[in-house]
Amino acid sequence: MAVPCGPVDVLLTRYAGQLRHQRGLSESTIGYYLELVRPLLCTEIVSDETDLAKLDASTLIGFVTQYSASGVRAPRRLTTALRSLLRFLRREGLLSPAFDDAVPTVADRPSGVLDRSLTPADLAALVAACDRPGSVGLRDSAILAVLVRLGL
Repeated sequence: MAVPCGPVDVLLTRYAGQLRHQRGLSESTIGYYLELVRPLLCTEIVSDETDLAKLDASTLIGFVTQYSASGVRAPRRLTTALRSLLRFLRREGLLSPAFDDAVPTVADRPSGVLDRSLTPADLAALVAACDRPGSVGLRDSAILAVLVRLGL
């Protein structure tokens, strides 16, 4: 990372140090997290870290929604990085604990792909395809039974 210049870079340098020394993350992961959270901090921090007092849940939700709508990358990674940043900011005394649940959860699947369930006929065909007399077929049918019971 370059020499910190400005309040955002100073804060991100401290955040990177925490990720490196306390969380033990790799340099590539740290760089990725910083890249993801920098736009939010650049928007919210005007003069110094005290500007974060204005941060609210609707800002976080809007940031995640805008990022998700852009379709650039997996939004789940953004929410992971944001939650990590919020925990850091709380430990630094820059945010209240009220932000713990402010970052929304998002589905992380390709656009246009929906979960689909098996029809009873499809499930019956899967179970019938198992070679029940053999140990492998018995195992396969047991796995299918567990998956069905768990709704997976």
